[in-house]
Amino acid sequence: ANGGVDVWEVWPPTVPTGGFLWVTGAGFRLADRFELQQRGTPAVPLTTVTSSPGETTVRIPAQLEPGTFHLSVVREGQAIGCQPTVSVFAGRVLFVSPGGDDGASGEEAAPWKSLTTALTRVQSGDFVYLRTGSYEGEFDITTSGEPGRPIGLVGYPDDWPVLTTPLTARGCMNATLNVTGSDVLVDHLNVANELRHCLRAVHVRGRWLFESN
Repeated sequence: ANGGVDVWEVWPPTVPTGGFLWVTGAGFRLADRFELQQRGTPAVPLTTVTSSPGETTVRIPAQLEPGTFHLSVVREGQAIGCQPTVSVFAGRVLFVSPGGDDGASGEEAAPWKSLTTALTRVQSGDFVYLRTGSYEGEFDITTSGEPGRPIGLVGYPDDWPVLTTPLTARGCMNATLNVTGSDVLVDHLNVANELRHCLRAVHVRGRWLFESN
């Protein structure tokens, strides 16, 4: 009945135009395609960024009109599997890369160099994607998103961004990543505290998370 494919999760459940979705499940084939469907309108094909038997990453078109959609797996011209819901909103998609420039626009072709620069400029609905590299410091997310329009701090698909606190940091009272804003999504990042005696890495609104190395 499901065509041999089982979609377990589409993440994140809400994403800006131009952003990425991670689709996990079983039975995917490399030739499968993905599209968004909305009653009474033509299906919207999605660009596949990475693909494997258990997870595929797709990109939302930047020109898509925001709304609520169903995601379908398309095989041999037929939509198969369940159709989870995805909410698409109008927001900025920004990028940070070790080879970037803090004087640039922050767009994909002109990324910022410093994560600190990005975090001082984000607004509700902005998603910041980090490219492969090491980002050293103590990073604070103080700006809040809104319900349905969060702020996103996300690793670029198949990249390996690492947030790390230097050995010279002030003991264990400070986190590598400190989140005080609300409606903030942090995903696909690696957080490493180089203070071996200190296992704290992420602090979210009064709670320590990921207390391991």
